[in-house]
Amino acid sequence: MAFSPRPLALAIQKQAEEPFYGYCTEFLIQGHGLDLEQIRNRLDKLGESVLVVGDETMVRAHLHTMDPGAALSYATSLGVLRQVKVDNMQEQHRDFIAQMERPLQPVAEICIVAVVSGEGLSQVFTDLGAAPIPGGETMNPSVQELLRAAESTPSEKVIILPNNPNVLPIAAQVQSLTGKKVAVVPTKTIPQGVAALLAFNPEVDLETNIKAMENALDTVCSGELTTAMRSMRRGDLAINKGQAIAFLEGDLVVAADAMPEALLKLLAKMDMGNGELVTIYYGADATTAEVEEIAQSIGQRYPEHKLELVAGGQPHYNYIVSVE
Repeated sequence: MAFSPRPLALAIQKQAEEPFYGYCTEFLIQGHGLDLEQIRNRLDKLGESVLVVGDETMVRAHLHTMDPGAALSYATSLGVLRQVKVDNMQEQHRDFIAQMERPLQPVAEICIVAVVSGEGLSQVFTDLGAAPIPGGETMNPSVQELLRAAESTPSEKVIILPNNPNVLPIAAQVQSLTGKKVAVVPTKTIPQGVAALLAFNPEVDLETNIKAMENALDTVCSGELTTAMRSMRRGDLAINKGQAIAFLEGDLVVAADAMPEALLKLLAKMDMGNGELVTIYYGADATTAEVEEIAQSIGQRYPEHKLELVAGGQPHYNYIVSVE
């Protein structure tokens, strides 16, 4: 008589066979005399995809590790921890697989994988038909993570949206490591990724979609705002540590004492005359009062423009701005 394993036995077997991907761990260290190279070397021994940036008084660190406690214990020995974030990448992978294996839905001819960080932004990309994987500024995914995401899709044709210039070369490597047909649309910002997704048409072939999505990148103007981690000078722009700073298409163009002021200065440098819609994706560090102040200021300065506010929840950038 044939033996059929009970569901519990199957579940235990599946759990035993399922690889564990570890934890995506991020934190800020505030201290004195912080040595970036020493911190980087120590974290390299504790995990992979290590990124350490900052200066001797404030360091932002990111790594993928099986033991986040060891990394956090080491960090606490150096100074005060802020913005600690630990994500279980195994659960994220399960969510990704579950999304790609939803029943009662036809298999897509082309699947899209998007690198994105923040619960709200991940939901935006999911709603637009992409499968998000964690990554972005200061937390680039590894080649293996992107490859795993592409291989997990049910389609033999995959489009990758890097949404960050640092992820572009990583995404390009995936093309030679899989038997699937993988194309990379060179999105460098979240707004470009959204524009590319809006241009995607599941009824046409891969080559036609790639052309349309690449053309869509020129229809949006992108900006990002964060806080300066050190004092510096960029050309004629003098920046003090702790100031709000803004980037326009990747170039540092604005420094101001407050985020609302920096955002208005950024908009003044963007192509507002040819745009009709301003979208603000506010991050994990943005406060409700500040978002309301920004919305009111934009409404007064640009009453002819439509304004959309989206809770992106992204780390690092307080605000991501799109004008289209």
